[in-house]
Amino acid sequence: MFHDHHDECAECLDIITGADIHDKRLGKLASCFPFIHQLDVTFPSNKSLEDALEALPKPHYFRQKLSLQKIVEGVKDVGHSHGDQRMSALVCSETGTSSLLWDDDVWCIDPRDPSILTLSVSKSTYETLGLIGKRVTMGKGKKKQGDGRHVISIPLHAHADTTKHIESQKIRARRDIAINRWETQRTQMQGLQPGTPTWNVVYSSGTSKAAQILSDKLHESSGEALKPVVMNVDSRQETLKDIKIPVVQLTPRPIRTKKRRIQSRNEKEEYEDRLEIWEHDMEELFKWIGMASLGSQRLKADNVQDSSYEAPSPSVVGSVTHLKWTGFLECSFVQSVIDTLVQNLSASCGAGENPSSFASITGHTCSWSPISYLPPNLQDVSQDLNNLRLPMRDPTLDTEDTWQLVLTGEPITQSIDSTSSDSPKCRWALARGGRRHDSWQ
Repeated sequence: MFHDHHDECAECLDIITGADIHDKRLGKLASCFPFIHQLDVTFPSNKSLEDALEALPKPHYFRQKLSLQKIVEGVKDVGHSHGDQRMSALVCSETGTSSLLWDDDVWCIDPRDPSILTLSVSKSTYETLGLIGKRVTMGKGKKKQGDGRHVISIPLHAHADTTKHIESQKIRARRDIAINRWETQRTQMQGLQPGTPTWNVVYSSGTSKAAQILSDKLHESSGEALKPVVMNVDSRQETLKDIKIPVVQLTPRPIRTKKRRIQSRNEKEEYEDRLEIWEHDMEELFKWIGMASLGSQRLKADNVQDSSYEAPSPSVVGSVTHLKWTGFLECSFVQSVIDTLVQNLSASCGAGENPSSFASITGHTCSWSPISYLPPNLQDVSQDLNNLRLPMRDPTLDTEDTWQLVLTGEPITQSIDSTSSDSPKCRWALARGGRRHDSWQ
């Protein structure tokens, strides 16, 4: 699982590193961020990697006006008949995958096993909803009390071998009544006809057929006027020429040689100096990645108009490829992009070619989702659904939450956090911002 290493600087990026590009954490990274609306990939131009990414299946998703009860029943039905296929669903604005500036109540269905419906509702909604949830608290003192927002998690179905989740028909019926009453109140408040759905919803299952099956079911019950709309994820590629490209040489986070309480003053200062330099270098690298994704002219080798920025050193001049996908990106597609980068860099590293080549991927989470980050240790909930931990975040803050992964084919023979080896090894670093706005209790 991922551990928090950034206790000294809560305001900075949370950064972890690894010595093995085939680290199992990378193989499950995308499932930690189930709701992504934009993905950027940047790397020194490389035809084989461009072709590999171009060959990935073209992702799409569905958008539809729905009642919460209808999509919940649909997900349950698909879960019972196709239990091995995961699905994600999220409320969005009427025009697409963007924030709901006018609605204080949001919900999502994440692709855990079983699927979990998470509601994040305002104080006024919670007081009339009639469901048990947990108050969202962040920070300290009075700020920790929040504004009365509550979060509620509801398992939608369970496998037959699940022994720790026994839900009575009475509890389910009471919950259905509460949701239906909520839907009726929303319809009345918006001045709509009874039974008119009030939620704009996007849903996807990546490469599996679950979302298509759900779409067909919802089409049958919704009629032509409210039929699902198939949305293709927009993908774009551009090449930035004559760019200062850093020679990426990742190093692990400095570690203390002794426990803090037995360190001398000089040892403590030396460690703090090494840590400060490492943090600065990593933040500069991730800053360069962000600027390259934006096509910043400040990275140009012949930039003489803005001398305030210097690319990380050492650097070379060359071309950079930037690919961007925008839309509702299900985690299986995001994982396929990560796996493609890993495979490509592993091949070049093993062949002894381009030892300093690298690739980066940046994921932009849906900030209005009740869930932004799903820790690895909370992803398997099938054995104890009665003790679900809940996300402590306020989706109405619209806080930007991104993660950046850098992979490199740099050969390494020895490092602090890995054993010696004569064979070349690749390295990676993962940074995440916005963590202080997102925890689980």
